[in-house]
Amino acid sequence: PGCIARILGLYTVLPQLSKSGVDIMLRRSVFTAARQLAATGSDVLGISAQAASVTMITSPSQETCGYLCLPTRGVPEEASVSPVCQLINMRSFAASALDSKQRFYKSVHVKEVAKPGQAPEYHVCLDSRPIKTPAKHTLVLPTKALALAIAAEWEWQHKGKPQMHTMPLMSIAVTAIDQPKPRDKVIDTLIKYVHTDATCCRMDEGSQVASLQAQAHDPLLNWAAAELGVVLTPSHSIFGPEQSPQAIATVRRLLQSYGPFHLAAMEQAVQGCKSFVIAAALLSKRLSIREAFLASRVEEEAQVAAWGRVEAGHDLDEADMRTRIAGPSLFVRLMQGAPTSL
Repeated sequence: PGCIARILGLYTVLPQLSKSGVDIMLRRSVFTAARQLAATGSDVLGISAQAASVTMITSPSQETCGYLCLPTRGVPEEASVSPVCQLINMRSFAASALDSKQRFYKSVHVKEVAKPGQAPEYHVCLDSRPIKTPAKHTLVLPTKALALAIAAEWEWQHKGKPQMHTMPLMSIAVTAIDQPKPRDKVIDTLIKYVHTDATCCRMDEGSQVASLQAQAHDPLLNWAAAELGVVLTPSHSIFGPEQSPQAIATVRRLLQSYGPFHLAAMEQAVQGCKSFVIAAALLSKRLSIREAFLASRVEEEAQVAAWGRVEAGHDLDEADMRTRIAGPSLFVRLMQGAPTSL
């Protein structure tokens, strides 16, 4: 709940759905995947799979479409309800997706590969060919839910070359498999964020913004100290805080314990939040997507309140940040049940 889930090709803001459920239009070619995801993926997303269902209907224009119904029990009370039409223009989206002549593949499916004595692996195939990463590795995924979600990203690439910026789950998976940067370098880069963590860099003491920062970030620092053993010190200095060697060493050990998939998700979350603490709380489910988003934008929201919102400026930044935060959060949730070494 509270995450942007690209379920079968449609970005759906779960808290904004009707509390009684919502119908999501699907391509007929992913009808089977819809049924599978209703059974395997809904629990990962934190919603009951019992009432999840898939039905087929014929519209007045004689188009046959699949509908995936997901219940939304457990949605936070403060969540706003927005009509589905505000989430996505289904008519134009589906119409463009039906035109598959411009892409180099016709169908997308998930293939389970069983190995004796090992957990099953899942390949996403374009037609009959497993997807290869840019480094020519086969895209091997540890859970069926994650494979179905990435297959959906490919299914809705309706023309030309696939647009990776519209495929956040695929991007994280490719980074984890190819590891374009050495693992130690990735960890060193994330350590640098600890020294400039958004939860520790405060405005002038006594200012209104500093008060808002303390209100939003102090509980997260307390959580990090209690749950992760990471004790960070906030600072009002213009030069930023200085963290202890013990805190840095603890963060390094924590990051070193992550497998490649979790580390790739953590890397993107930290870069999106500009904070190790907020990213860790997000991936540990201490924070929802909405809460992590707000915690990352305390200063920006204070400026907007004081000076106003810039169209095509603040709104685009917010949309980009939501995607950067939601992608790794959903990725980790879809990894539920995978070995911790991943």
